[in-house]
Amino acid sequence: MSIPKFAAWSVLPAAILLLGGLLISAGQFGQGEIIAFCASISLSWVLTLAAYSISYPGLDQPVLRFSSRLIGSMMLKMLAGVVCILIAAFRFRELLTVFSISFVIGYFVFTGFEVYSLLLKLRRKN
Repeated sequence: MSIPKFAAWSVLPAAILLLGGLLISAGQFGQGEIIAFCASISLSWVLTLAAYSISYPGLDQPVLRFSSRLIGSMMLKMLAGVVCILIAAFRFRELLTVFSISFVIGYFVFTGFEVYSLLLKLRRKN
C-alpha cells in the first residue's frame, strides 16, 4: 500500500477512535480532557504516518536493509511517544491519565494497522 493510500486508509481507524472516544466520554470529561484525547490520537496517527514513510521504501531493498528501516522507524516512533508522554507529565499533569491511556491505545491500533499494511506488500512481493 503506497504512502498516500496508507494515509487515506488510516484516517478510518483514526476517525473511529476519535468518534468512539468522544461518544463514550460525552458529558463525563471537561474540555481539557477532550482536547488531550483528540491530541493524543492525532499524535499517534502522525507518528504512525512518519514510521510508515520511513519503512515503506525499504520494502524494495534487501531484507537486512528493510529490517533495519522497520526496527529504526518503530524505535523512533516509540521514543517520540515516550517524549510526548513525558512532556504531558511535566507540563499538563492534570491531563496525564487521559492523554497517556488514549495515546497508548492509539499507538497500538495504528501500529497494528501499519504492520498489516506492510505485510500486505510483503505477501504480494513473495
